[in-house]
Amino acid sequence: MGDTWIVDITRYLLPGGILVGGPAGRIARYFNQGIRYVLLSALLELDAKPDLLKELFELYPDDGMADWLYGPALDAFRREGDTAISRKLLSEAKKANPYVPAYLLGKKQLPKRLPDYVGLGDEREAVSCAAEYRKVWRRTSGALEWLERAGR
Repeated sequence: MGDTWIVDITRYLLPGGILVGGPAGRIARYFNQGIRYVLLSALLELDAKPDLLKELFELYPDDGMADWLYGPALDAFRREGDTAISRKLLSEAKKANPYVPAYLLGKKQLPKRLPDYVGLGDEREAVSCAAEYRKVWRRTSGALEWLERAGR
């Protein structure tokens, strides 16, 4: 079949008995409308199976958005803890957007209104990323402490 053009997530049963499937469960590899960020957020929130997250991350290896860089770092920390791999992923995420940790850690307050647009590596992107993922970072045991330690 050549290139992997879609991921069929109908075969994954997510925690809580939620089955993601049907036409909405297929993600086009080059579908660039931001759906992957919504899916990533949902999968992290639902504590999806690691192989599903890995497969999703592998579809967009060159994505430089903060969501896509902080997501794998958090996923690695959740699976492995504080390891060389999780620290490397976090370091890469922080290089791409160093503003995100301040918002995740609550050192900076999120605005009442999210930005209308974001730019790679800018503070608006950090606000958007933190607003979307702060719940899952807070709910992951030790993640915020790890993020704080890694900033020193």
